[in-house]
Amino acid sequence: AGATDWTSWAMVRCGGALLALVGVAAVVRSSSTPNTFDSEPRLSDINRYNLLVEIKASQAGGLWSQLSATTSSLTAADVKAGVGQLPGSKPTCRKSGVTITNQMFVYSLSDCGMANDRDYTFHAYIESAGGGTFYQATF
Repeated sequence: AGATDWTSWAMVRCGGALLALVGVAAVVRSSSTPNTFDSEPRLSDINRYNLLVEIKASQAGGLWSQLSATTSSLTAADVKAGVGQLPGSKPTCRKSGVTITNQMFVYSLSDCGMANDRDYTFHAYIESAGGGTFYQATF
């Protein structure tokens, strides 16, 4: 069995403008070295339909990523299964098992259909044979 390390941080909104993110990262460990984020994922160019994501993993592996309309916590297994995905979003608003390397990886989640007056949670999970790291941030 593995252990879990938790990290958290916060960001602030003002008048609908994104000033900060509220996030949690968990590292799921096994006997090998788990895949981790070299730096926390960066979200940018957020608008009603799309957002741009930049990640850098510590090693090659797989990526699962999606948005949810709730601020409740999902697990890595939920995100891998597509549970809690933003209702009404297109398949392009989710990444499932995308192969990544240990280089900067930039991708977009598109056709998400977000409303301007709601909070959303971004979820990302990266893994390798040694385990993975789950990240979520509310914006």
